[in-house]
Amino acid sequence: GSALGINTNSSQAVTVGGALTANSTASIKGGTVTLDHATSNVVSWGTAGSNTPSSSSTGWKAKTYGNQSGIGISSSAQWYASNGSHVWYSTSDSGTTFTQRMSLDNAGLLTATGAIQPSVGNSTSYGIQFAQNYGGGSGDSAFLRYYVDDSTENMRLILGIDNDTDDDLVLYQGGSNRIQLASGEIYMLTKVGYGSCPSNYTLSNNLCYRRYSSGKTWMEAQSTCHSDGGHVCTMAEAYIIWGSSSCSAVHSTGDWLGDIVTDDYPLGVSNNCSKSNFEYDEWNKTDTRSYVCCLNIR
Repeated sequence: GSALGINTNSSQAVTVGGALTANSTASIKGGTVTLDHATSNVVSWGTAGSNTPSSSSTGWKAKTYGNQSGIGISSSAQWYASNGSHVWYSTSDSGTTFTQRMSLDNAGLLTATGAIQPSVGNSTSYGIQFAQNYGGGSGDSAFLRYYVDDSTENMRLILGIDNDTDDDLVLYQGGSNRIQLASGEIYMLTKVGYGSCPSNYTLSNNLCYRRYSSGKTWMEAQSTCHSDGGHVCTMAEAYIIWGSSSCSAVHSTGDWLGDIVTDDYPLGVSNNCSKSNFEYDEWNKTDTRSYVCCLNIR
């Protein structure tokens, strides 16, 4: 056969006016390959001789994978186009096992097989920041951020929407808006209830209650209930807890009720076995009586 060679003098060059075909490995050592884009792809591969990126050597590589265009960088990362998607794989140390880590389809859907870890901080440079002024306003923004709240390890997670007071923040579940924050107010768009109660409290008809048999003044009873985050059960709540039984299994005759008729006369239970004659309204709030606490819905 014949060979074409040049010496090591850097001033020497070889110019090829037509196509250049290498039937074996073409190696360029210590030089630069420059590709001038014309009307076609700069670099393209055929289906013959395709191979996976090699992990046995170092450096940047441009090879093929699965007979499709691809790029491998330092034997550890690659992407290739498949079914209209860009797919990122990680490779084993041997370079023979590939695991899909992320894909981007032609509709813009990005899918990751691992966790998504946004940066941590409290400014527009951190977390997840949505496009600003999407509706054509000025200064509108929405974001999700996680950051240190003070000089200690106390952390804060914020889901926010900013600029206009009537911009809504909504919790959506089961086909409907459930909680809405707008104009500085919270709107409950569904009923609020307990799934379970704290220790020492009992759940009945969506209310948490706790009975205290020791005698307290009306104000002392309210204070005790308040320390648990609740209040003395009202007449309406007593009816709900009572249910359909003949007599209330929770409230007893002589209990305080949370309702107050006048400054000095709260309601009390007159007869816990008579819904038509249940309340009594002439007890002085300085009397000592048993009572039932109901938790505030919160």
